[in-house]
Amino acid sequence: MPARLVVLARRHAQLVDVVVALGLTVASWILPLIEPQPPDRLPDALGLGFSALVNLPLIWRRRMPVTVLLVSCAAAMAYHELGYHYGQNNMGPLLALYSVVVHRSPWAALPGGALVLIEWTHANSWLPAAFWSALINATFVVGWMLIFASGMRLLAKRNQQLADLTERLRIEQEATAARAVVEERVRIAREVHDVVAHHVSAMVIQADGAAAALLDADLHEVDGAIGAIGRAGRAALAELRLVVGMLREAPTAPQPGIEAIGPLVERTPLQARLRIDGPARQVTPALGLAAYRIVQEALTNTIKHAGKGATAEVTLRYATDGLHIRIRDDGAGRAAVRTRTSPPETAGHGLVNISERAAMFGGTSHAAPLERSGFQVDAILPWT
Repeated sequence: MPARLVVLARRHAQLVDVVVALGLTVASWILPLIEPQPPDRLPDALGLGFSALVNLPLIWRRRMPVTVLLVSCAAAMAYHELGYHYGQNNMGPLLALYSVVVHRSPWAALPGGALVLIEWTHANSWLPAAFWSALINATFVVGWMLIFASGMRLLAKRNQQLADLTERLRIEQEATAARAVVEERVRIAREVHDVVAHHVSAMVIQADGAAAALLDADLHEVDGAIGAIGRAGRAALAELRLVVGMLREAPTAPQPGIEAIGPLVERTPLQARLRIDGPARQVTPALGLAAYRIVQEALTNTIKHAGKGATAEVTLRYATDGLHIRIRDDGAGRAAVRTRTSPPETAGHGLVNISERAAMFGGTSHAAPLERSGFQVDAILPWT
């Protein structure tokens, strides 16, 4: 509850200043009537006016702290010089001093402190014998306020630095996540190049073979059509190599497919098993590669974060709408689970890569911690 009040006070700072200024003004009007101190002068219209002049300017203490301090101290000294209650209208100058220290240069703290010291000493030394006592008391109060306000100033400065640092980290995390997406798309482009290039090459070879077989039959029209297929295939292959080749840094090995998921699960250092639901069906090399990479990324995350002794289960379900993939682990170690509930940009790029893989086929992915412990990744790769 106190923390919420602090947040509300910071959010409505101007309203808080209005309430404080009005409260001090009303108190300076009422308290001398409740506890009169003879031979103090009882409050009258002039006293009420000076009390308002001491406290009401605190409404603008954040925007004009030095001006508010000067007005408040001058009005307070005039109030006490006229013989009104010596114990009233001392908090206004003290709060104005706090505002000067917090919101203005540190060089303004000492002159402001000296001014409030004079005001407090003047207010409490209405008897000649009380001068030194009043001076010591005023020195203690003003010194304490200077130390407290300086600490608050440093705290506000540090909080602002932390806020700036947090904002920079957020921007860097967004940039890192964006780079991860770009890197994953580049990697996907390389793999798509290999898969598509294989089929285009096969088309070219088949077209050339058909053209050679039909040569003896003198079917010029068929030969021309098949030759056009070969030329188109060669052109498509050349253009594909030209566009995507820039993304390749080095030749890649043949890419794994869905049949490689079983050996992948067996090789993992975790206690993992593969379960297949539904009748298996033939999948395209591109979809098989995506499924393999999704399982690979999820198992890598499990190895990194699940902790020792964790077990995992990989499920491939051949449904009517697509291939449903689920990787679930029991996540030994609750600290590890908490780490993996962070956004993908702060917990690594595995979830980003999984999302990109699924989106490439028009599918979806979802990753979330389980209720007690563990983590689960789901992905759907549609057949079409």
